Amino acid sequence: MRQPVAFILFLFLSACSGFSSKPLPYPSMPPNQQHWVAEFNTPELIDLVTEALQNNPNLQASLARVEANRARAGISASELLPNIQTSLVTERNHNSILGHSRTENRFTLGADISWEADLWQRANHRKRAAIADVNASQEDFHAAQLLLAANIAKAWFKAVESNSQKQLADRRVGSFKKTLEIISARYRAGIGKALDVHLARENLATAEAGLASQEQKLDSTKRTLEALVGRYPSAKLKLASLLPRLKSVVPAGLTSDLLQRRPDILAAEQRLSASSERLRDQKTNFLPKLVLTANGGTASEELKNLLDWDNLIWSLGANLIQPIFQGGRLKAEQLLALANNREAIANFGEAVSNAFREVETTLAAEPLLTKQEAYQTTANLESQRAAKLALSQYSAGLTEIMTLLDTQRRSFNVESALLETRLKRLLNRIDLHLALGGSFSNE
Repeated sequence: MRQPVAFILFLFLSACSGFSSKPLPYPSMPPNQQHWVAEFNTPELIDLVTEALQNNPNLQASLARVEANRARAGISASELLPNIQTSLVTERNHNSILGHSRTENRFTLGADISWEADLWQRANHRKRAAIADVNASQEDFHAAQLLLAANIAKAWFKAVESNSQKQLADRRVGSFKKTLEIISARYRAGIGKALDVHLARENLATAEAGLASQEQKLDSTKRTLEALVGRYPSAKLKLASLLPRLKSVVPAGLTSDLLQRRPDILAAEQRLSASSERLRDQKTNFLPKLVLTANGGTASEELKNLLDWDNLIWSLGANLIQPIFQGGRLKAEQLLALANNREAIANFGEAVSNAFREVETTLAAEPLLTKQEAYQTTANLESQRAAKLALSQYSAGLTEIMTLLDTQRRSFNVESALLETRLKRLLNRIDLHLALGGSFSNE
């Protein structure tokens, strides 16, 4: 009965030294980082963000860094526990002396145990530093999620704006073709000039070149968006025909408490905590270490007698280790930890400063862009009226060709600028959510 017991004991102790292959849980995106996407009232955008959060390669790489830091934390935590190793040795010897041969079997079972007493909390400092590294990498992952969602939203609105600009370019070409037909008809009737025809043709050719440019831009924005989502960039993505209007307004009295949830600030705070723990660890460099050791084992010529405790040999020991001279390495490690801690403090301060700058910049731009859109909406309405009036007066012979063509171009240019401003408002609102770390509320 002792043979299977010894074998099972050996396998159990060996398995305890292995690592679990169970996959780590996927860190979920904080709710306040998700809900802001819905404020744009665009279901297609929500679907794209959801898809990208599962398929984007950069996000997967960030998740792998979280797993790596968790593994390092597990390594650090193991320093607080005893180190146990077992060995099972089998030998078979054959001797021949004076014509007499003999075959011997020998089985040896041994165990070694060592444990460093954490007298000065060094292992605990390293463990807490490793946990802070895990927390920092998780916040980096959340920052990557937030940035990816923002980039998807920006790419979507840019693609929709390009689609609208392409439709506007189509209308521009169609309008200039009709204008050319009117001018050509007047020329054939003898009431127009050849110069007018040439100018109208040049106007049409320029519009057709602009249409080709917008088609190329639309193709590029589609492929960029598809790549961000994790799809093959085939430029087959279906887009909305119009940019959404911002219906929600920025709440008054946004507090700086919202910045405390920003992933980059939380990550910088955790890195500062980790560097502080490592600095405390390095300050104990010159203190002694206490290592307790124990070993024992049995040996027998028969496997069944291997667990005969009458043959047990064991020993216990305690080692007190005091560093005396290591060529300045310990002092250099302490100075390195101090420098890393100072860098972490500076990085944390910079993260907070950048957060306030980004919030103030986007908040200041919000009313200015709103005012700009209002003025351009009025300008667009007036330019369209002017273009219709110029065409009517030219047909009646009351104005020159240059007035007609210039008025038409101005009308389409103003409408194009209006589309660009609406896009800028959407992009600025996205940047505001990025600066705040999510929605306007912590709920």
